[in-house]
Amino acid sequence: MLIITDDQITHLSALSRADFIGRADRLLRSRFEEAAAVPDGELNAPIEALTDKALGYGLVMEPQALAYIVTGWLLGLEFDTDFPAARFMLASPDYTPAEKADWLENWTVRMFKLLAPSSSKMGG
Repeated sequence: MLIITDDQITHLSALSRADFIGRADRLLRSRFEEAAAVPDGELNAPIEALTDKALGYGLVMEPQALAYIVTGWLLGLEFDTDFPAARFMLASPDYTPAEKADWLENWTVRMFKLLAPSSSKMGG
């Protein structure tokens, strides 16, 4: 019989979390120039904080947590409390984690479209 101890489970969880942090780091660096310019290792702490918050909202699947991390990178680590719409959606028990992640992705795009200057205002 195979017996796995609590210490082994904890160790495997830490390895899995470190792998996830690394994947999230690579995703941010590959998609955002500002993230690529951050020295190696310096994204780990914000990614870990965003991961913990994502888990707290029930976003436990990797794509769900990544949606949260990308939104946090773009709108700030405290976007979940700074923006009432995000605060409501993430805290609501009426939506599944998948629905919350989909909403985050769409909402983030909409926020950037609203916040970005239009080409007509830029003289184009």
